[in-house]
Order: sequence, then C-alpha cells, then structure tokens
Amino acid sequence: MRVGDKVTFRSDVVREGMPGAPVKVDLGGATEFVLEVDDADDGIACDQADWAEARVVLADGHTIWLADLPVLKGQQVKRYSTDPPFSFVYGGKASAELLQRWGAKRSHKKLDERRTEHTIVYTDHETGLVVRCVAVEYHDFPTVEWTLYLKNTGSADTPILSDV
Repeated sequence: MRVGDKVTFRSDVVREGMPGAPVKVDLGGATEFVLEVDDADDGIACDQADWAEARVVLADGHTIWLADLPVLKGQQVKRYSTDPPFSFVYGGKASAELLQRWGAKRSHKKLDERRTEHTIVYTDHETGLVVRCVAVEYHDFPTVEWTLYLKNTGSADTPILSDV
C-alpha cells in the first residue's frame, strides 16, 4: 500500500489455504492511496489479492467500504481498452503476433446500469484453438474484471500453449 510516495504496508506472500492477515494503516489524513499487487517471484501467472472487508474510516468517523469509495471528482477514468489484457505463447509464437492474424470478434452487452460485459473471441482456423476473453466493466469504479477461456475445437492436439 502506498500513500503518496511512501510505502505504508507490504505483506508477505500469502498462498491458497493460508489465513488472511488483518491490516490497519494510518492514512494520516491522505485523500488517496494505492493498493498494489506485485509478482510473488514464484512462477505462478495469477498473482492476485483479496482485500476482504476492506474499509476506510474517515476523519469524521464515518466508515466507507473500499468498493464504495468514490472516484475523485475530476479524476480521469480510463474506459475499456480494445487491447487484450492477456498474453501467451502458442507454438513458440507470441500472442501479440498471432492475434493480429486471427482477427477478433467483439461483442458487448449491458448487464445493468453499472456494468457492461465485453467479449473478445479469437480463433486460429488452422488448429481450432478458440481464445475467449470476457471482461466486465464497472461504470462507477475504475475496474475491469476479466476471465480468459481457451478451447481446442480442432480434431487434433493444439501446439504447446505456455506463459499465459
């Protein structure tokens, strides 16, 4: 966690099955802070964090849950990007090169007033590999959750897929 240029909290790596650790940080009256997830240097490609029951106690004593914190007035919120948020190596070639050749089929649907689901599907017509990314954009908070699905629709094994 950073407040301004100062790191105010850094946890040890916590793995599946390990208990969470309570965190209490004095923000010193700051109006913004940054929560970051870094690489655990363990080769796992899915480093993530779960700030369960995270909340901020304001100077006036009111409590706001992390998910309910407002985007600061005037802050630039980045909208959904058309660039894939993932990469991989397929048959020894980088996905950035392959996906351009495969082309993309994009669709989106409004889930409710606060969320839109975006889907991008890439298909390798030579091998039958289908790469589908489903992303949910939140309009009231600068967050996009995404999941990547890989499926072999061909009749033979696909080339080696790595570094997802």
